[in-house]
Amino acid sequence: EALLGLQHPHRQRRHADRTEHGEGEAQQSNGQIAVDVGVGGAPQRDPVPNEPVPAGFDWDRWLGPAPWAEYNPLRCHVEFRWFFDYSGGMVTDWGAHHLDITQWGLGMDETGPVAVEGTAETKPGAFNTFTSFRFKFTYANGVIVNFGNGLKDGVTFYGDKGNIWCNRGKNSSDPEGLFDKPLTDSDIRLYESNDHIQDFLNCVKTRENPICHAEIGHRSVSVCHLANICGWTGESLKWDPKKETFTNSSKANQHLDREPRAPYSYL
Repeated sequence: EALLGLQHPHRQRRHADRTEHGEGEAQQSNGQIAVDVGVGGAPQRDPVPNEPVPAGFDWDRWLGPAPWAEYNPLRCHVEFRWFFDYSGGMVTDWGAHHLDITQWGLGMDETGPVAVEGTAETKPGAFNTFTSFRFKFTYANGVIVNFGNGLKDGVTFYGDKGNIWCNRGKNSSDPEGLFDKPLTDSDIRLYESNDHIQDFLNCVKTRENPICHAEIGHRSVSVCHLANICGWTGESLKWDPKKETFTNSSKANQHLDREPRAPYSYL
């Protein structure tokens, strides 16, 4: 019960108030759609030498449960996200935003795909997250989601009546006008939150779930982690979203957790 008010900070959902209606208009008659999710690849640059730890900076605590590494300015602040020790690169950095909208639009907020396949590579340099990648997720209902760089940035839903695209506060449809048809009583209404902080505070009082509660946040980023694990193993993977385990790869399952560095094992 204490977690009911927890808000996962996906600000992008406040910009998507028209997306679900447009998606419904674009869907095929049998309800099947396909989705492209475009993000950039992670940056790369030349390495820089390790340095002494700056005065007053608790480097050990900064690393926390992550593996020990000598202090390097590229491992701090903005650039930390391009090291797999601390982050998932662009797969999780922007993937968490766009795949959250994808799951929302597909009605998959509390589950995930059943299979993932694809390829990924990292150009040599200072960072080790994927600089280029393309993955394909398959959901139990047959929907295919393509995810990677080289696709149009944002989320594009395709159906036999057209397609719609959304990215933060922007959206468009082909053909035009898919968003303009008035909603009927049978159409899905989205949870409306124009202020996620206020939504969180309201839910602390009401004990209702906010627009992005903890399970939604977990499921959104889990899709990103599936992609990175696929890239690391080089395998086509089958996933059980109920048990949250891979059903065809012990190698992939080894990446679902990692031993925390002492003395942070209590985390």
